[in-house]
Amino acid sequence: MKLRFQGTFFYVNNHQILLSHPIYGLIELDDLVLVLIYGFSANQMETLPTNNVYAFNEKGEQVWQIEEPLQYSNGVVSYADISLKKDGKIIVGSTKGDEYIVNIKDGSVEHIKGQRPW
Repeated sequence: MKLRFQGTFFYVNNHQILLSHPIYGLIELDDLVLVLIYGFSANQMETLPTNNVYAFNEKGEQVWQIEEPLQYSNGVVSYADISLKKDGKIIVGSTKGDEYIVNIKDGSVEHIKGQRPW
């Protein structure tokens, strides 16, 4: 796949996609592209969706949006990072320190690690 992005514009094989926030992480995996959007200012963080990871196919069509992370009483939680592990698993981390394994077929998540101790 041919991928490029600038600001909130994302291109998959010359299909243009306008995202609500800048791209913070991107993983190409088989026939999908996983995109993590994030806020870089207080205003952007206020409008950031809590399920801020998306999967797009080679036609630029959104296949799924990730399941929302655990929410706590002390603030809104979104995803803050995404990584591809050596074993092929996609791991996302939340702004509260939780980690999740992502099911790349449907965007559901499995919680694997608890909140940061600080």
